[in-house]
Amino acid sequence: MIYTTHILFSCTLMILLMSRVEIFQDILQNISPLQALFIASFGSLIPDIDHPGSYISKKSWRLFSLSGSFQRHRGWTHSIFGSFVFSLIFFVYLMYMKANPKFIVPFYLGYISHLISDSLNPSRVAWFWPGKRRYGIGFIKTGSFEEVMLQIALITLLSVSILMDMRLI
Repeated sequence: MIYTTHILFSCTLMILLMSRVEIFQDILQNISPLQALFIASFGSLIPDIDHPGSYISKKSWRLFSLSGSFQRHRGWTHSIFGSFVFSLIFFVYLMYMKANPKFIVPFYLGYISHLISDSLNPSRVAWFWPGKRRYGIGFIKTGSFEEVMLQIALITLLSVSILMDMRLI
């Protein structure tokens, strides 16, 4: 998937969870929706740090890029293990900056949303790395017409959800 799909997917997931699931409403009560969306979007880009052409690798001037370092794309960064490693790093950063530790929740959900959306790609995801088996449905190729249709569906769902939360529909 391209980065815009990952951002849309994470934002849609965050809005739906924040507005419809009580436990997330309780956990995220001191976090503004805009903060949650921004952090989830950031988290959704991190797994692709292992790819030299990814948005996150290009925008970080490869300072933090893991591309070509010691593994291939969709390896450990695209796994539950990777989600824990990067969430731990983000949590340590939050503690160092004396920021709200609950920011870890939208970050983690954004990260996991990336893995879910990449599971729709034919390359699938090695959720249980270092195991070699890849899981997913595999019907949406990166940059395909189907991905554009997924983006339109996500924009529609996101818009309707926001409008419903604002009680405009």
